[in-house]
This record gives sequence, C-alpha cells and structure tokens, in this order.
Amino acid sequence: MSTLTLAARRPQDLLATVKSLELQRTVAAEPVLSALKHFPAVPARYADFPEELDPRLAASRRRAPWLIVHGDRDETVPLAEGEELAAAAAPPCELLRIEGADHTFGAKTPFAGPNPLLIAAMNATQTWLLRWLR
Repeated sequence: MSTLTLAARRPQDLLATVKSLELQRTVAAEPVLSALKHFPAVPARYADFPEELDPRLAASRRRAPWLIVHGDRDETVPLAEGEELAAAAAPPCELLRIEGADHTFGAKTPFAGPNPLLIAAMNATQTWLLRWLR
C-alpha cells in the first residue's frame, strides 16, 4: 500500500509506521506531509506532528552509519533532496551519487537482470556495508 493510500485510509497505521523506524520516518515524511494537506480523511491532529515527520530532523538524530545512494538523473526524487538529507545528517553519513542513474538505477520491470548503473550502486553499497559491519 502506498504512503498516500495509507494516509487516506488508515492514518493511525501510517503514524505508527512513521514513528517505528527512523529510516521509515525519513523516507515517508514528505509524502505524509503532502497527504495531510490533500486528504480530508486524515484527522487534523496528525498535522500537529511536524517535528516527528521532518526528514531533516530525523537525519540529524539518527545514530547508525548511513549511506544515501542517489542517481544524478533521478526523475522521482531530485538529487538536491538527497544532498539536503546528507547535509542535515549526523555523522557518519555518506552520499554516493551514481552518475547517469535514474530512480531505479536503470532497472526496469520485469527485471531483466543487472545493468552497469545498478551494479555500481550495489557494489558501492556492499563495500560500504563491509566497511561498517567489520
């Protein structure tokens, strides 16, 4: 179920999800705030949680190492938003820009196998994980 659908149908579940993990709060915050403005089914009291739903604030409070992987040609989430999160994030945080990559790093549905952009993103993620998990 999409964030906006969840916001419209079951705002209490959305809030629980958003509050459950910092990562989900960071990822979900912007669509949630948009949904609060456009869906009358969402009670007004959820608009009283701007601090809990602020992705920049969540980024500044997280304690775990964080890798943000972002394509520089992402048509869904502008690279500037990834840069903004990285700038607001508490250390350690690394922003990895994949040159020429869109939102899915070139992957399509149905999945036809890896491509150079997806391989670059996955290899960098694996290297980063190995560095932080040792």
